[in-house]
Amino acid sequence: FLFVILSVTTTHNYQTTATMFRFFTVLLLLNFANPLSNPPTLRRRTFVSSILQTAVLPLVSSSSSAAAEGPVDATTVGRNQCITDPSPSRTTVTCYGHILSLPNPLPPDYPIPSLSKISANENGVSTSSIKVPSKFTPPWSYSTSTSDATKAWSSLVTYVNSMEGCNLIQTVEGDKWSYMHVTFPTSFPVVEVSANNAVPEESKDDLEFLLRADDGIVLVRSSSRRSIFVYPLQQQVGDKDSNRK
Repeated sequence: FLFVILSVTTTHNYQTTATMFRFFTVLLLLNFANPLSNPPTLRRRTFVSSILQTAVLPLVSSSSSAAAEGPVDATTVGRNQCITDPSPSRTTVTCYGHILSLPNPLPPDYPIPSLSKISANENGVSTSSIKVPSKFTPPWSYSTSTSDATKAWSSLVTYVNSMEGCNLIQTVEGDKWSYMHVTFPTSFPVVEVSANNAVPEESKDDLEFLLRADDGIVLVRSSSRRSIFVYPLQQQVGDKDSNRK
């Protein structure tokens, strides 16, 4: 009887069911191995009631909580502000999170910000993804060209904004650091252009730069907003290293 209850309440976890069955069996054997101090029926009722309160009910409660939270979607885990568009052949996920949003002008003594990592289910590279080689790109050093951080930053801003398809979103200059956020049309997968040749917001790559004057380096993060996962294995379509380039 008790094993049936455990099987029903823990079907999502066979290891838990097996463990609880062994636990039940051992306790049952120990119970009937003891000298008879109470009538058998009373002892069995007390035993079952004890197990229900200490083992089964907590499992039912935890199962209900897990069901209420819902399953984790592997295509969006680790990402923020995502929109999922499923179809019979693929799932398209568009995310707008993990981009720095800085006040402008900055309040006094505003700390140096940091760029986000790249999630495993996201196309892109970042200097912050030091533990994942496929998502890591090294910082840029401008010391070989100039020791003047202001000059280096001005040259970078001018060059990036002269590139075809660049759209400047934000530039912020703090105390010994500078930040820039621009977007470019996604190179791959191919961007669907509207009738008026406008690039949809979901078909853009976000490119961020963070210059740290004291270190003489520029940190960078480039990521695609849209990720495509094809069935049946939910395999992500890569970007052919377009973000790295």
